[in-house]
Amino acid sequence: MAKIAGSLFNLLRQYGAITAVSVLTLVALVMLSQSLQQAATFAESYMLLLMIAIGGLVVLLTLLMRTVIKLWRSVRNHRPGSRITLRLAGMITTLVGVPILIIYLFALQFILQGIDAWFDVKTETALKNATEVVQLTFDSRSRNLLKLAREGGTLFQNDLDTSPAVALEKLRALLDAEEVSLYSPDRQLIAFSSASTDVNILPQPIPDNLFRQVRNGQPYAALEAREKPAPGQFFRIVLPVERSSDKALLQAIVPVPDQLVKPAETTERAYKEYLQRAFLREPLKTALTLLLSLVVLMALLSALLFSIQLVQNFTRPIRALTLGTRQVAAGRLKPLRDEMPDNELGELLRSFNNMVEQIKRARRTARISHQQSELQKSYLQTIISTLSSGVLTLDASGRLRLYNVQAEELLGVQLNRLVGTRPGHRLDQLQHAGFAELWHHLEPLLDKAAGPWQVQMTYADGPHTRILLIHGAPLGEQPRGGHVLVIDDITDLIQAQRNAAWHEVARRLAHEIKNPLTPIQLSAERLAFKLARHLPESERSLLEKLTQTIVEQVQTMQALVDAFTDYARAPRPEKQPVDVNALLDSMAQLYQRPGLSLTLDADPHCNNLHADPNRLRQLLHNLIKNAIEVQENQDTATVTLSTRCDDAEVVISVCDRGPGLPPDAAGWIFQPYATGKPQGTGLGLAIVKKIVEEHNGTIELASGPNGTCFHIQLPGQTHT
Repeated sequence: MAKIAGSLFNLLRQYGAITAVSVLTLVALVMLSQSLQQAATFAESYMLLLMIAIGGLVVLLTLLMRTVIKLWRSVRNHRPGSRITLRLAGMITTLVGVPILIIYLFALQFILQGIDAWFDVKTETALKNATEVVQLTFDSRSRNLLKLAREGGTLFQNDLDTSPAVALEKLRALLDAEEVSLYSPDRQLIAFSSASTDVNILPQPIPDNLFRQVRNGQPYAALEAREKPAPGQFFRIVLPVERSSDKALLQAIVPVPDQLVKPAETTERAYKEYLQRAFLREPLKTALTLLLSLVVLMALLSALLFSIQLVQNFTRPIRALTLGTRQVAAGRLKPLRDEMPDNELGELLRSFNNMVEQIKRARRTARISHQQSELQKSYLQTIISTLSSGVLTLDASGRLRLYNVQAEELLGVQLNRLVGTRPGHRLDQLQHAGFAELWHHLEPLLDKAAGPWQVQMTYADGPHTRILLIHGAPLGEQPRGGHVLVIDDITDLIQAQRNAAWHEVARRLAHEIKNPLTPIQLSAERLAFKLARHLPESERSLLEKLTQTIVEQVQTMQALVDAFTDYARAPRPEKQPVDVNALLDSMAQLYQRPGLSLTLDADPHCNNLHADPNRLRQLLHNLIKNAIEVQENQDTATVTLSTRCDDAEVVISVCDRGPGLPPDAAGWIFQPYATGKPQGTGLGLAIVKKIVEEHNGTIELASGPNGTCFHIQLPGQTHT
C-alpha cells in the first residue's frame, strides 16, 4: 500500500502541474467552443474564456521553455542522459507534432469551407423569398378582411342604426373575428361583440394615430403582435361606416389561423438567425480558426511537456547508471540509491549495484593483501637495509623492484631512477661507464642462469676501483620468476690477503737476504785490504773500484732489506697525544734547504691528535720524500703541508707541483712494489697506507697535471 501511495505521489509530483494546467486549458477551450454555438452568450463569455485559455497556454509555454532551457544546460554541461533525453524528446515531438499539424491544416480548411457553405447565395435568397411570401400572404389576408368588413358594414347598415349589437355580432361571425367594436367619432364606444364568454372583457382600444387616420377616411388593415392576454399575432381592421345619424368607426380583431402562424414564425426565425450568422460570418471564421489553433497548440505543448517528462523518467536509470559508472571510475564505490523500476533497466541497476559490491569486496581483499605485501616488503626492506651487502631484486622481465642503500653506495648510482625499468635500457641516461660494464657482464647470467651463481668483478666508480663479489639466485621455483643479487665489496679483503702475502714475502726476503749481506761486504773489504799491497798501482785502483761497487750494492740491498723489514713488521702503535701542527712544523724545518720551497698551512684550531708520533713521522717522511723526488727535474721543488680539523676528524694534506700521476693511479699506487720512479722500491706508499690504517684512518689521492695531493683523514678528538 505504501508503495502504491509513493508511486501516486511521484506521479502527482512529476505530472500534476502539467496535467492541471492542460485540463484547465482544455475545459476553457471546450466552453469557448460551446459559446460559439450560442450567439446570445457569445459576446458575454467569449473574451473571458479566451483569456483563460490563452493564460493556460502561456503557463504551458513557460513550463516548456523552462524545461527546454534546463535540458539544454544539461546537454551543454555534458550531464549524463541529457543528450539521449533531448534526442528522444525530439523524436517523439516530431512523431506527434507532424500528424497534429497535418490534421490541423485539413481541419481548418474543412471548417472554413463549411462556414462558407452555410452562407450560400441560394440559401439566403430562398429564406428571403419565403419571408416575402409569408408577408404577402398576411397582406392579402388583411386586405380581404378589410374588403369583407366593408361589405358587412354596408350589408348590416340598417342594423347598425337600430340594433348595433346585433349587427356587430353578425359582422363578427362573418369575419370570424375575435372581437368587433363600434366607436363614435368622439371615441365613444357604441357597441361591442366578443367571442369570449368573459363578461368583464374590454375591447382593445384604437391607437390615437389610427383613430385620426380612419376618421379622416383612410381605413387600416395590418398584422400586429400582442403580449396579452397570450403572446401571438392578429389582424387589426379599422374602417369608417355610415349611419343615419352620423359616421362611426368599426374595429375588428381577427386572429391569425394556426396553419399560417407556425410556418410564418419558423420562416421568420430562420431568416433572422441566418442574418445574424451572416453578420458574424468573418468573426466566426476568426474565432473558429483561433479556437482550433489554441486546441492544436495546447495539444502540442502538452505533448512536448509530457514527452520530455516521460523521456526523463525513462532515462533516469541511465543517468543514475552513468553517474555510478563515473564514480566507480573515480574510485568511489557507492551503490545506486535511486528507485529501481520494475523492468529491464531496473534489473540493470540492480546488477550494477551487485557489481559495485563485488568490486568493494575485491578492493577490500586487495587492500588487505596489499597491506600484507607492504608489511612483508617493509620487513624485507628492514632486513636488507641492515645488511652490509648491497641487495637488488629484479622481476621476471628484468625490471628493478627493490634495492637497499648499501647497493647505491657500492655502485655509486642513484638506483631510484631505475626502479620499474630494465637497468640495461637506461645506461645511456646514467652515463656511468663502470655500471654499464658491470651490467653487460650480468645480463647474460640473468638470462641463462637457472640456479645460484657468483662472479667476481673489478668495478670502476670514478677514480675508485672496487673488487665486487656478486651472488645471484632466481626468485621462486619458476625459471623466469626474477632474480636477487647480493653484492659484496671484497676490496679490503683482497687487499688484506695481498698485504698478508706481501708481508710474508717481505719477511722471508729480509731474512734470506740480510744474512749473507754482511759477510759479502766484509769479504769484499778484506780482499781489497789483502790484495791492495800486492798489486801494481793500476790494478790496485781497479780493485778498489770493484770493491767499492760491491759495498755500495750491498748497502743498497741492505736498504731494501730494511724496507722489507719495515713493511713486514706490524708493531703495535704506541699512541699518545700529539700536537699535529708542531709535528708538521718540525718536519718542515727538517727538510728546509736551497732549491726546496716547503710551506705549512696549519689550522690553528687543531688540538692534540691521539696517535703514534714516530709512525706519523715515518708517514710524513715518505710522502715528503716522494713529493721532492717527483720534482727533481724542476729548478725549485714546491711542497705544501696543511691541516684541517673539526670535531670528527683531522685532515693532513701533502701536495706537490709535480707532473701528476696517471688517472688510474688510485687503483695501484698503494700496492706493494708499485712505483712510477725508476729507483723506487714500491714500498713507501704501501707503508704509508699501512700506518694510516693502523690509526683507523683513510688516505685519498687527488692528482692532476698541476700536481698531486695526498689527503689523510684521521679520527679527531676536539675542535675549538
